[in-house]
Amino acid sequence: MRALIYLAYLLPILQIRGVSQERWTVVQPVQKSQRIILPDIDDPNHVNDSSQTAFDLTIRSPKGFTLYQIECGNPDRSNSYVFEYSGDFQCRMIPAGSEISSEDLLSEVPHATHDWQSRARFFASEVLGRCGEIADYGRVRTFRLRGMKLTLSMVDIQADRSGRVPTLRGFTFQVAVVPDLNATSRVAEAPVLSPSMKSPDCPLDDSVPVNFRK
Repeated sequence: MRALIYLAYLLPILQIRGVSQERWTVVQPVQKSQRIILPDIDDPNHVNDSSQTAFDLTIRSPKGFTLYQIECGNPDRSNSYVFEYSGDFQCRMIPAGSEISSEDLLSEVPHATHDWQSRARFFASEVLGRCGEIADYGRVRTFRLRGMKLTLSMVDIQADRSGRVPTLRGFTFQVAVVPDLNATSRVAEAPVLSPSMKSPDCPLDDSVPVNFRK
């Protein structure tokens, strides 16, 4: 009887915290690195060259079945009927067969109403200098969900600092996926924020997602 009372007390807490009881198919480890070159999208004459701005990666099961797709790009890749990419560069992850849906499993907001609600959206101000060293909000960002740990990172970054705010022009984008059986949530878990993130050098907005103020 005492165990039943304890379970009745614990269950609402688990639901509030978004703990998922689903069992996810184990993912096959995979990694990919690609050089990305971004245009000046404020220039009306810029060329939309997806061969230089798009990044795609398929996540499979150990038996080779397609489980998820990672799709990344700049705002030129946006489709107003499917997904609006924003920032300098953004990624989303969708279940296999959901290419025409606006779902994004990398968003920490269940049933997100805006495509920008994700830490997988990058701005130059977040990845340059000391700001880029902040774990999970700078140059290296990890996402834990559905039995996996996904790491997105940028290296060899080039930026245009001539405008009011810097913009990304080029970088090597790296994605690594490994199994993580302790990651059980349906969408990405929110990382634990360190008090050191609230520093004068990299002030953060109190919005979702957290972004550095320009």
